Amino acid sequence: MNDIKGIKNMYSVLTACLIIVGLVLLAIPGIALNAVCIIFGIYLIIYGVVKIIGYFAKDVYQLAFQFDLALGIVAAIVGIVFICKTSSIVQILSTCIGIVMLIDATLKIQTSLDSKRFGISSWWLMLVMAIMVAAVGIMLILMPGETTKVMDKLEDILKNTPEIEHYAKVAGYGLMSGQGTSYGTIIIRLKDWGERKGSEHTSDAVVARLNAQFYGVKEAQIFSFQPGMIPGYGMGNSLELNLQDRTGGDMATFYEAVIQFLGALNQRPEVAMAYTSYAMNFPQVSVDVDAAKCKRAGISPGAVLDALGSYCGGAYISNYNQFGKVYRVMMQASPEYRLDEQALGNMFVRNGTEMAPVSQFVTLNKVLGPETANRFNLYSAIAANVNPAEGYSSGEVQKVIAEVAEQTLPLGYGYEYGGMAREEANTGGAQTVFIYAICIFLIYLILACLYESFLIPFAVIFSVPFGLMGSFLFAKVLGLENNIYLQTGVIMLIGLLAKTAILITEYAIERRRKGMGIVESAYSAAQVRLRPILMTVLTMIFGMLPLMFSSGAGANGNSSLGTGVVGGMLIGTLALLFVVPVFYIIFEYLQEKVRPPMEEEADMQVLLEKQKSEAERAKD
Repeated sequence: MNDIKGIKNMYSVLTACLIIVGLVLLAIPGIALNAVCIIFGIYLIIYGVVKIIGYFAKDVYQLAFQFDLALGIVAAIVGIVFICKTSSIVQILSTCIGIVMLIDATLKIQTSLDSKRFGISSWWLMLVMAIMVAAVGIMLILMPGETTKVMDKLEDILKNTPEIEHYAKVAGYGLMSGQGTSYGTIIIRLKDWGERKGSEHTSDAVVARLNAQFYGVKEAQIFSFQPGMIPGYGMGNSLELNLQDRTGGDMATFYEAVIQFLGALNQRPEVAMAYTSYAMNFPQVSVDVDAAKCKRAGISPGAVLDALGSYCGGAYISNYNQFGKVYRVMMQASPEYRLDEQALGNMFVRNGTEMAPVSQFVTLNKVLGPETANRFNLYSAIAANVNPAEGYSSGEVQKVIAEVAEQTLPLGYGYEYGGMAREEANTGGAQTVFIYAICIFLIYLILACLYESFLIPFAVIFSVPFGLMGSFLFAKVLGLENNIYLQTGVIMLIGLLAKTAILITEYAIERRRKGMGIVESAYSAAQVRLRPILMTVLTMIFGMLPLMFSSGAGANGNSSLGTGVVGGMLIGTLALLFVVPVFYIIFEYLQEKVRPPMEEEADMQVLLEKQKSEAERAKD
């Protein structure tokens, strides 16, 4: 009887330990799961041994140990598996503990009911313990990992978003951060454009709404973005920043400066959101090499680190051929031999003709730090993203970034753009001005050769900017950004407007050479060329109207392109019909001060136009 009481007391103690382990896992999910897994394996082995002993013990009541032999054997085997296969069990540890606790609780409930039936007074205590074990076990089974828990919250938000057709979630991988246990990704596909009519259902509106809802989830840093317009130039439509520590200082200080910089950017109206996925709170193991011990042993610290890296991280050794195929030889220790500090005693580095354990030369310290060390142009870097606010272009945001960086970033810290923002930054500034200047100069030389004059080409060059006012005026009225599509339309518009100016100027020069006055030739050119110019302009405008009022996928780009061309052709053409003749009169007058016009024999058409002009002047 005393043996049975002792066994039952041990049984109660083990039950209490099981409850404590479950509560610790619930309260502190980030506990060292490897250690918990090993402890739980040892517990299962002890639990199984106790059950087996209890089965063979004398029990006059025959209450609680009907299944103890089988349960003990199973528990001992599972405990051995937990110890030998720790790395594979860690991910499902809480669920496994919950299942075992539920099984144990079921047996305890049976035991308490049988105890009551046989008149044992303490049956209720066993029932209470069974209920506690069952409650903790259910909570452990239902409790997901921290990353999964956050993603489940996001899933609830996505389910309540009517514009989303379907989504896919991946735990352990971030599109911007790469692989990591604390990262997660959700890829969303919106419904067809026909089902999302209205400005409040556009992709930009959905992204803004989701970001506002994600802001309420405090367990993680969450942000949503659209895929980039051009593949290979960044993950989204945001500006990619690579903040650099050019002093080689402490990363924690650098990270604080970056957070202050991004906070200052978020205060500007031109910036919708500035963020970074970089974090400094990942648990790590710092390896300190004792250089003095290495020197006394005749080993370099680099050799020690190389050996440790080969054992833990793996190393390429060589290749070998077999049956016509080439196989790579990689060296790495098995997972069970590189999980704890004691494993360093089984890792050796060559000391001449002898082998010395790595544990003699290194010291391990548990610290918090970044998961990866990033570099950009050889400097320690932290990647960040900046989303422009609605109504602001990327060029305006780049100016804001430069202003805020000058005000907030300490001396020695800088930044460089990446992706599409880098290409845009490289094409701006003095380089762009120089290229445009070269292009204008070449155009001037071509026109000078065509007109055989050094002043008349300025009538074409100076008139084109007046035509471009219409593009930016229409874009401003319709609330469009000065994006790449609008700029493409403006480039095309420059050619069309220049063609109009060239037609008017060339006709006026021809009439001037045949004896018409400067003013009469300019007036005649504008009058005669009006009809073909209007036909060209109206054809272009009516052809671009569908793009201007487009909807659906790509509507923003199409609308920007169409609006720029329509506005520029409409207002620009009207401006050129008045501006080009005026410029021609001015520069032709200056040209004739230097050199008289080349005279050609006037034909009948020119004489009739001259008579008509004189008649109209006489009426006036």
